[in-house]
Amino acid sequence: HDDAGRPTTSDTGHVVIALGALRLNAPGELDSDRMESHHVWRDLHDRLLELQGASASGTLPVIIDARPQVPTKHVISALNEVVRAKLTDVTFAAPEKDY
Repeated sequence: HDDAGRPTTSDTGHVVIALGALRLNAPGELDSDRMESHHVWRDLHDRLLELQGASASGTLPVIIDARPQVPTKHVISALNEVVRAKLTDVTFAAPEKDY
């Protein structure tokens, strides 16, 4: 996202972790070196557990849709929270193609 919070394809944007339409952090919050201990990861884990508990089937499919410019450390942190929530139906969205 850019500084105004709008989605961007720029490599100079900010990472925003979202669960559906719910944004878990503001643009720029994850730019520090201490991002591993940021509340967004605990919030993601807690929300995943809530959604799994509310699921009629008892399972929650998760799709991690990381844009190419998102640093790998953020994708791995999100995946770690999915695994910590004991969710097993996990896929990664295919990257968008430029035609």
